[in-house]
Amino acid sequence: MIKNKSLASPYIVWSVIFTAVPLAIVIYFAFTDKNGAFTLQNIMDIGQYTSVFVRSIVLAVIATAICLVLAFPLSFMLSRMRASRQSMMLMLIMLPMWMNFLLRTYAWMTLLERNGLINRFLGLFGIGPFNMINTSGAVVLGMSVVFSKALTGRIGALLRAIRIVREGQYSHRVQLQGRDELAQLADEFNKLTGRLQITEEARRRFVSDASHELKTPLASIRLLTDSILQSEHIDPETAREFVADIGEEADRLTRISEKLLTLTRLDVEHPVERKAVDMKHVVEKGEHMLLPLARAGDVAL
Repeated sequence: MIKNKSLASPYIVWSVIFTAVPLAIVIYFAFTDKNGAFTLQNIMDIGQYTSVFVRSIVLAVIATAICLVLAFPLSFMLSRMRASRQSMMLMLIMLPMWMNFLLRTYAWMTLLERNGLINRFLGLFGIGPFNMINTSGAVVLGMSVVFSKALTGRIGALLRAIRIVREGQYSHRVQLQGRDELAQLADEFNKLTGRLQITEEARRRFVSDASHELKTPLASIRLLTDSILQSEHIDPETAREFVADIGEEADRLTRISEKLLTLTRLDVEHPVERKAVDMKHVVEKGEHMLLPLARAGDVAL
């Protein structure tokens, strides 16, 4: 988190000059007449432009439909490609977005005007020229190109995030602004990724704890067998006790394995059951197991 808020000053100045000031000018002219006097006549005359509003809404609906028809199949095809080809195709799709919007507008004008490249190409075959600029079709085409790229870019961000998480980076999150379906999908994706991260961390702790628990009885069995093998004149009674201890440790190993198997089948956490342990019995048993090795090494317990 950035603590030095002064770093945001350039952005604030930019927003004030190019957003707040133009809006203030629009509001000023909306409520003033030619002489600068306050008036509501401009607001009352909005009804004269109803046809313009309706036409704008119709063009927006058509452009949105074209975006859906173009963007979603394209995104589906991208999702079926290999990772290397996905990156290349996304770069080709997003590359025009790096250009200034005004430059793109003039580029479309160069293509669509009466003496533009398209009419010149068609003129080679004796077709045209057609009046393609300053028409509803040109507006729909421009809006469709702009919005479809924006939609494809957001879907591309989701695809990249899915690929990153697929590689095992469960801490990765995708950030999509807005409240539309794609933003909701990104939010659900982040929740799912968070759950996967928690599950992975729990799995790693489980493996670590399981390996630690299994080492204890295995080490005891190894110690008892070494005691029997290293004692040349061990009496049958002591050997029988050691074998019994090995059996107990084997049973303990079986119980641990069964408990670990039970834990892997649990989907919810259960409260830990605490029991009293007789430490004297544990210490005496450890002393009994270590006594033969201590005697062999002339160590007093």
